[in-house]
Formats: sequence, C-alpha cells, structure tokens
Amino acid sequence: AYRPELEKIKDRFQIRVTLTPENIDTVVKKRLLSKVSDPTKTKTFEDLYNKFSGSLATFALIKNPAREYGGLLTRINKEKFIESYPLMPYHVLLMQHIFGSLRLRGKAVPELTGRERAILSVVRALLVGPKTDVKGLAYAEIGSLATFDAVYDAIHLEVRGEYQSIIEDASKLGEKEGLKIGSVAKALFLLQQVGDWIPCTVDNIAAVLYSYLGEDGFSLRNKVKLCLEELQRNKWITEEDGKWRFLTNIERTFEQEVASKFASASEKKELAVEIAKSVVSEFKTFNYGGIRVFDVHLFVDDREITSKGQVTIKFYSPLVATEKDLIKLLLTKSLAAKDTVYIVCDQEKKFEQLLEKVICTEKAIKDREAKSLTPEEENTLSRYRKELEVIKSDELPKIFEDSCENGTLIVQGKEVKLDGRKSLQEVVKKYLKDVIDDLFTQFPLAAFKVEKDEHIGIILTWQKGRLPHIYKELQLVDDKGNILMDRPVASRILQEIRRRYKEGEDCSGASLAEHFGSQPYGWDPKIVRLTLAT
Repeated sequence: AYRPELEKIKDRFQIRVTLTPENIDTVVKKRLLSKVSDPTKTKTFEDLYNKFSGSLATFALIKNPAREYGGLLTRINKEKFIESYPLMPYHVLLMQHIFGSLRLRGKAVPELTGRERAILSVVRALLVGPKTDVKGLAYAEIGSLATFDAVYDAIHLEVRGEYQSIIEDASKLGEKEGLKIGSVAKALFLLQQVGDWIPCTVDNIAAVLYSYLGEDGFSLRNKVKLCLEELQRNKWITEEDGKWRFLTNIERTFEQEVASKFASASEKKELAVEIAKSVVSEFKTFNYGGIRVFDVHLFVDDREITSKGQVTIKFYSPLVATEKDLIKLLLTKSLAAKDTVYIVCDQEKKFEQLLEKVICTEKAIKDREAKSLTPEEENTLSRYRKELEVIKSDELPKIFEDSCENGTLIVQGKEVKLDGRKSLQEVVKKYLKDVIDDLFTQFPLAAFKVEKDEHIGIILTWQKGRLPHIYKELQLVDDKGNILMDRPVASRILQEIRRRYKEGEDCSGASLAEHFGSQPYGWDPKIVRLTLAT
C-alpha cells in the first residue's frame, strides 16, 4: 500500500547503500563469532590451528571453484580461522549464495534470502542448536566445526519442493561406516544450488562435512563416496564426470522405468560380444616382423569374429570369466589346439552391471519414444542417449581391455597370469610370435618381403637382365642367370606340384598358396606366386 510513497522517498536520496556479502560476514563475526581479546584465552585456538592447519587446508577447503573471493575458498590462515571458528572462513559467503539461489529457484520461502537476518539466524542455530533438544556447537568440544548437514537442519522448514521428502527418506537409510547417509544428502542438496560455482564432487561434499579438527579426511572422503553410491542405488542422485546431483522428477521417473526392465543372459552376451569386437578387431591380422601378415581367426566368448586365420585367438569376456572350471577346461583344450592363444578376462562385476544398464536403459528409451514427449522429456532422453554412447564406446571397451591385461593367458597347455604391466597389444604380439615360431618351422626359409606386386611377374618377360633383390634372397636365379630349382623354397613347391599332378589333385596357384600358407610353412602368398612364376 505504501510502495508509491517509498519510491518517492528513495528518489530523494542520491546515495544508495546496499549490504554487501562482506558486510554480512562482518556482522556475523562481530555479533556471533567474536572472541575475547585476552591472549591467554585465544591461545587455545592458535594452538589448534598450528596443529591442524595442514589437514584443514587439505580436507576442509573447496577444490576447483569456478571463481574465487580473494582466496577465501581455497586458502586459510590463522587470523581468518580464529575469527570464523567454529565456522570455516568461507561458510558465511557460501550460505549467502545458497540461500539466494534457493529463493530464486522457488525452493525456499521468501524469508530465506541470504541477507543478514537469515544468515544470523542460521549461524545462531548452528551455535545453540536448531531445536531445544538438539545441542549446537556452543556445547561441543573445542575443535568441533560447523557442517552443512546442520545448516540444512537449520533451514529445513523454509525449504520447498520434492527434495524435502527425498532427504527425509535418505535419512532413514542409516549410516555408512559411521557417517549418516542423510547428512551427505543434505550437504549435496545445498551445494547443488551453487553447482555452477562449486563442483559437487566427493572432495567438496566432504569439505563441508569436515566436523572436527584432526578428522581423518581420507576416511571421510571414502565414507562420503559410499553414501553417495547408496543414494545412487536408490535412484535419487546421479554422477556425471565426477560431479554429483539430485535427479529431476522426469529423470527419477525414468530411472524407475529403467529399474523395472530386465536384461536377459542372451542380450548381455550379444552386447558383450559387440563391445569386445570393437577392441579385438585390431588383432585380425598379425604383422610378423614387417615380412609377412598372418590372418588371425578371432573368437569372443566362442562367437566367431573373423572367418579364417593361420593362428587363432579366443577371448573370454568378464561376463563368462566367472564360469566354473573355465580355465581348467581351456588348459585341456589348448594341448590339442597348439595354434590357439586363449585370453580369459579378469573377473569384473562392473562390466556386467554396465551391460545391464545399457540394455535396460535402451528398452526404457524405446518405450518413452513411443509416446508423445515434452521438450523437457526429449532433452532428458537426449542426455541418456549420450551417456549410453559413452558407456558403449568408451567405458565398456576400456573395462574389457583392462580385464584382458589383468586376466589369464593359456597357450599349449601353459597358464600365464597377466599382471597388467603390458598392454594387450604387447601381450598378443609376444605370444602370437611364439606360436608362429613354434608351428611354422619352415617359415624362415621364405622369411622375405615382396616389396611390389609387379616384381612377381617380371620373371615371365625376363631377358637375362637384372632382377629385383627378392629373387636372389629366395635363391631362384644364380649370378649367371640360371633358374635354380633345387633351392629350399623352389624345390619344396616344385615337389608339391609334381605330387599333386601325379595324384590328380588341384594344382592351381590359389590352392598352392593356401597349402604353403598353412603349417609348417606359413609363407606369404606373394612368395609362392613369385616362385611359381619362376
């Protein structure tokens, strides 16, 4: 009713005075946190700071804020600590921004504005206790610190929206190694309001829950992570690039739909093979010393990936690595299959969990796509599609490859436990070479490279002139220009041709190339063709 008159009065004054964040911080410290100036009284705080400043700096400060306020978030000194205790120096500033964000987003009543009165009220509640039956920091042992679950408790009556009930439900989940799951939910909720400024990481959530000087920060971080994972299992929060946040209503409903889906054993096996194929396909050929490229017959979980090969690799994904007596069975098989290298992945539960997540999420997306979608629903589904793409093209292949490198290799009755120190490429290269050396005993006779395809037919129009060096390496022509048919490669090929001719078998070049490409020769088809031409 008096707004017009107030506006007129305001227009009469040229100087406008506003309460800045620094003013509010000063007011709080003067009215509620000031200490007596007696040095004998403040020495206790100085001693505490000197003893625990390192752990404070490591565990109770903010990591990687998007913007700073003169080092308030990431640095600490004795004066600021004593002045702010039992709060951290940045606590008041952070509360101001959180309360302001809650009000702007309609998640708090107008009274919670982040201004002086609200901050004073909350800090007072932290000191004396939010309820008559709950004691605050004024009654705690010296060294106790303010935590943001207590901040939430001081304002919970002013908070609006669906998160209230979620946090109440989370508080009923109990504890993880002594840390209340509800406390982590409360701290995450508050930090999420300024998530574009302060990343909602495990480190930063732990920082605002650091409860006393000398607390084991590493242990606290681990407890926070366990609590976050429990909240995630209950479909309340999610992680994106190491940052945590509460799910929106649409996301939460969709997550419930995903949880209602089922991934069958056959669906998981299909996807496991598809994922593994993206990793193992690079091994479909093996370049032996730059001389000869061998084809590799590839399998994943006994599913054929390539159709042929002079040597074989059979991979077994983490999905089947848990099968009883698998290693024992493969050891027996390997005694007969001397051309085969078996690689059994190390057991990794996350592989199957991610397979199930992909399959069930894709089913839920398909169901949603069959309905009319709002723009917000379409944006949400788009995020899930992108997440699935990352899981399928990055996370799952990485887990498969790491599991191979830490798995078990079996070859010719020998079992080798891999330790992850060598890459999968190095492992495959070493053991395939060993297999080839063992099986292709005649390979060294033709271990040469035909540099150009046209070198193969030159001999057909040869006029006793100079020939490419490969003819000399294979000992096909002497220095006088005579064809030599009694040398290692030529004599064996000629002998095979005569045998086949005599017995009426196929004498075609393709048939001979296949024969001499197999054990015990392993010769390059180009070598065979060049020798036949000679």
